[in-house]
Amino acid sequence: MGAIEDKATDSGYVDHAAYRAAGGYRLLQACLGGRLHPESAIVTMMAAGLRIPDAGGGTIPAGRRWRQVRTAPGPRALLVDVDGGGPWALRDRHYLGRDPHRVLEGALLAAWAADIEHVQLRLPDGEPGLHAMLREELAFLHADLPEAGFVHIRIGAAPPDAAITLEQDAESLHWVRDILERGADWFTSQGRHGKRGLRSFAVSGAVRVPGVKLVPAGTTARELVDEYCGGMREGAALYACLPGGAAGAILPAAMADIPLDADTLGRHDVDVHPGTVVVLAEGERACDAACAVLAHCRAQAGSAVHDAIDAALALLDCPMPGSAARLEALAHGLRDASPAAARAIDSVLAHFGHELDGHVDAARAA
Repeated sequence: MGAIEDKATDSGYVDHAAYRAAGGYRLLQACLGGRLHPESAIVTMMAAGLRIPDAGGGTIPAGRRWRQVRTAPGPRALLVDVDGGGPWALRDRHYLGRDPHRVLEGALLAAWAADIEHVQLRLPDGEPGLHAMLREELAFLHADLPEAGFVHIRIGAAPPDAAITLEQDAESLHWVRDILERGADWFTSQGRHGKRGLRSFAVSGAVRVPGVKLVPAGTTARELVDEYCGGMREGAALYACLPGGAAGAILPAAMADIPLDADTLGRHDVDVHPGTVVVLAEGERACDAACAVLAHCRAQAGSAVHDAIDAALALLDCPMPGSAARLEALAHGLRDASPAAARAIDSVLAHFGHELDGHVDAARAA
């Protein structure tokens, strides 16, 4: 297990014909034909322990959320947001771009189980090829399985017109068919360090082999680098990593043996749903990584927080005596308006204060 297995056709992805030839949509047809009850599917998903991101930045069991949506007043919608910029965005684009019908069947199965009327795909701007491919594959799907039109699948950016919305990432939808076909035990039998299931990480930075990696749940940052990314670049040593990319948290190498799991990291005061892992080598600065996060946050945030982010950027780039206290106050003020920016600053203060002190000492010596 390493990089996600490539079953793409010559077109660069698993198209409708290839997916159908491999048994795709048979499970959906069985469900629509009454051979499986929605509650049975929900129970299986609960037993598998598959988790999806929730609105608060953490995770929730997919089966529990399906049941919540099913029992809530309608109309109901499923939103697959691949343009949200969250820490799972890169891996979601990978799954949707390489194996779109597995994600689409997962979405239709979730819609069937949760009694959802329509599914909406929110795709990133600037990727016309992805939009065109999905529109073409949806046309093949609807022509082949008109009964799947019990829900309407559309591509759009506007919020779904629904009383309640199930938001689910593409990676978790990718696993729905396998879990329902193979059973919860198949999924839970995989994992390490007391965790169950499979996870994917989009890894970049100072590693030999970056990319999207499929690993057992509970894999640590060090294991991710050494076993799945070919180790660090030649001559480099692990210094730090960002387990959620632009989500802001930065962990030192001393925490590289902690499972990259939201619940585990939460017990270490790291509030992030892992997904995009950026690896830093000795010689790089966590302050610079924090500045990159803050710059991203500034571009996404309203003008009300620009001054605070600009002040933090200046202090991280060129610390001075008293910078730590000032950064702490700025992080406190940003905690609600820009959580990722606050997390990045908090990480520097908690784990990389020596970078601030060293910069000041170097400036004094000069």
